[in-house]
Amino acid sequence: DGGLLAIRGSQEKAFSGRTIDTDMQVPHLADMARAMGVRGVRVEGEDAFAAAFAEALAHPGPTVVEVMMVEQRDEIIRQVPWIHPD
Repeated sequence: DGGLLAIRGSQEKAFSGRTIDTDMQVPHLADMARAMGVRGVRVEGEDAFAAAFAEALAHPGPTVVEVMMVEQRDEIIRQVPWIHPD
């Protein structure tokens, strides 16, 4: 998700929407996996995850599946119960 979402959500709640130091530069984990000799797959969003996960399970060996969820950050924050109780 490219950040510390639970902390970001807590800051937004406590400080009228203001946040600081919750965005991160995250390495491409699939690239790191390949650099270490492991199969690495990067998918954009949850829609592509099912196929990538099925392929990972069928692969004879470890696979790192990196799912990019940056576009869903706000949606993910809204699902944290101690930040947004329903």
